Amino acid sequence: SAMFGQANPGGLINYVTRRAKSKSSYRLVGILGSNAYQRYEGHFTGPLIKHKLFYRLDGSYNYLEGVQDFWFNETHALSANLVYKHSPKTTFYYDIETMDRYMNVGAGAVLNRYNSYDVGGQTVNNVIGGINEELTRAGFNQHGPHARTDREIQTHDFRLEHSLNSNHSLRMNLQYWERTYETIRWTTPQYYVEDRLFKLREPFRQKIPEDSFSGQIDFLSKFWFGNWAQNELLLTFDFSMQGYEREDWRMNLTERNKLPNDVRNLNPTNPNYGTFKLSSLDRLTQSEIREANLFGLMARERFALLDGDLILFASG
Repeated sequence: SAMFGQANPGGLINYVTRRAKSKSSYRLVGILGSNAYQRYEGHFTGPLIKHKLFYRLDGSYNYLEGVQDFWFNETHALSANLVYKHSPKTTFYYDIETMDRYMNVGAGAVLNRYNSYDVGGQTVNNVIGGINEELTRAGFNQHGPHARTDREIQTHDFRLEHSLNSNHSLRMNLQYWERTYETIRWTTPQYYVEDRLFKLREPFRQKIPEDSFSGQIDFLSKFWFGNWAQNELLLTFDFSMQGYEREDWRMNLTERNKLPNDVRNLNPTNPNYGTFKLSSLDRLTQSEIREANLFGLMARERFALLDGDLILFASG
C-alpha cells in the first residue's frame, strides 16, 4: 500500500473469490475415483436485477477414504456472492462462505517404547525408540473407528467501493469469521514392544472455537501538479479483533478405571476399540483464552516524476 496505492495493508483482508457475472451461467460437475473418492460441484451465476444486482452460488461435496484403517474425510462447502451496482460510482459486495469437514484423521506412525534395553552394560528404561514399521505400513489406527475431528468455518465479507470523483475514491472492507475445531478420540500412547500392547489409553476431547472481526477503510486522492508530477495521497485505517478459546477434557478417574483392561491396553492383533459416553469426559485438564486487538493508521504521499521513471514517496 505504501508503494503502490490502494491495497490491503498488512494482509488483514486479502479476500479473493469468484465474483458474480452479468450473464447467466450454470455448471454441474461430478468426479469419482479410487479410495471411494467422490466430488460433486454446482456453480450458478447471473443477474437478479438487470444491470443492478448479480449473484453467484457455488457448492461442493467431497468424500475420500484413506489407506489407514477407518480414515475418511467428508467435506461440505457453500459460498454465495452478491454484487450490487448502486451507480457507476458505487458498488457493494457481500460474500458468505461456510465449510463443514468431518474426519477420522487416523494416527501418526506407531512409536515403539522399549521397556528396557542395554547400553554399554547399563539398562535404560522407558525410552521412546523408533517407528514400528510393521504396524505403520499395515495402516493400523489405534484410535479406532469412533474417533472424529470436526471443523466448521463461516465467513462474512462486506465491501464498499465508491468513487467520489475522478480524483478521489473511498473503499471499506469488513469481515467476520468464526471457526470451531473439535476432536473426540482416544489418546495416542506408544506401543510397548515387549508386551505388544498400546498401554494406558484414555478418552480425550478438545474443542477450540475462534472468531475474528476486522476491517479497513482507505481514502485515495490523485492529482497533478501541472504536467510534470502526479501526486497520490493515501489515508488508511485498519483493525482486527480476534478471540481464541481452548478446552481439553478427559474422563474422570473413577469412570476411567472402570474401562475394560483390553480397552485401555489395546492389542493390535485382537483390538477392542471400546466406546464411551461423551458426558463422561467431565475432567477439565486444560483451559486457555486469548484475545488480540490490533489497530493501524497510515498516511502516505507518493510523487511520480519524469513520466513515472522517478518515484518519491514517504509514509508513516
